[in-house]
Amino acid sequence: MFENFLPYRQENATLFQQQFGRSKQIAHSLLLHGSRFTGRMSFALEIARILSCRHDGKEDCICPSCKEFNFLTMSNVVILSHRDHNLRISAAFDLFEKLETEMSRRILIRQIRIMLMAYHVSFAEQSDSKKSAQFSKASDVDMLLRDFQDTEIQDSLKLAKELKKNVNSLIQGNSGNITIDQIRQVAKWTSKTSFDRTSRFIILENIESAAVGANNSLLKMLEEPAPGTYIILISEHPNRLLPTIRSRVQSHHIVPLTVDERKRVFENFFFADYHHYDSIEQFVLFKAGLPLEQIEKASRDYIGSIISKNALNSRQLGDICTLVDEKNHLDYFISMVDKNLSSHLNKGNVTVNDVIRIQTAMNETFQKGELFNQQRKVLVEMLYYRLLEEL
Repeated sequence: MFENFLPYRQENATLFQQQFGRSKQIAHSLLLHGSRFTGRMSFALEIARILSCRHDGKEDCICPSCKEFNFLTMSNVVILSHRDHNLRISAAFDLFEKLETEMSRRILIRQIRIMLMAYHVSFAEQSDSKKSAQFSKASDVDMLLRDFQDTEIQDSLKLAKELKKNVNSLIQGNSGNITIDQIRQVAKWTSKTSFDRTSRFIILENIESAAVGANNSLLKMLEEPAPGTYIILISEHPNRLLPTIRSRVQSHHIVPLTVDERKRVFENFFFADYHHYDSIEQFVLFKAGLPLEQIEKASRDYIGSIISKNALNSRQLGDICTLVDEKNHLDYFISMVDKNLSSHLNKGNVTVNDVIRIQTAMNETFQKGELFNQQRKVLVEMLYYRLLEEL
């Protein structure tokens, strides 16, 4: 168990091995928290595979359940995710089109399957006409994906183009938010009797970004868990979760990759030189076509002017706000601001208390922005003037 994770995520893989080895069991409600692109989803799916396995959960198991987990075609797992599907899938398509290898095809299939798990067959019959159209599109993608999976690698590029077209159509119709209706549908699904008594798994990624009603429904599920059901939360900002939710889950910090682990990921999965990228996130965003250099410069100018009290003029600030007026751009901008803050702290330009105040203000601003669906460029501008005034 977790042997395949050891070269890439040694610390967490070892801890999970020890926990499973001691008791052969794990808590029914888990929280896997840490930065993006550190393997949180992979660990969640591996936990589900081991607990679903008909035998002892070994890596090379070929039981029917483990075979389904190889390409994520199992029916006992639902994933609801507030995730940047478009970026990850776009990067995976680019990687496959460049490499045309079994590994790049597997990466692409897994990314698409993670998105498709929100369209569980049990939810289709409860959908209105608009949602039914989305479920129909998801079904089309599923059929194409099965053909793509079984086609000879040298013949699959043409099929990949058709798959991309259908996937993009599905993504455009997806709000990207976890809704209260989805949580209620999941709760109904877990209350039904399983024909083969297989354990069921609900994986919720970034539930802290969902509306209050969705979080309250989740809390009810945690308080009254259905028999044989496991709930796994994945979070980048666990401090934003309701305290009542945090108190009901077993927490595991998924630590950042070491330099050696990152090197192995690039060599064995991406076939790229890790020296060219600061992180897996940067590689994925580059493959997805984000203007990384522009965003990185914008983050340096933004936080640098706040710390130096040398305010940007309206045109300079306006250009930054326009640049990050997309969710994916904004997410990377925020991560770069954090990185630049750490650099200024190491140089003695800011104090620890200053960094805490800036990060707190950022969390409050963007959390409220998500809640009230405010324009991103307005949030970035408001935060800028707030930090200029408060620091």
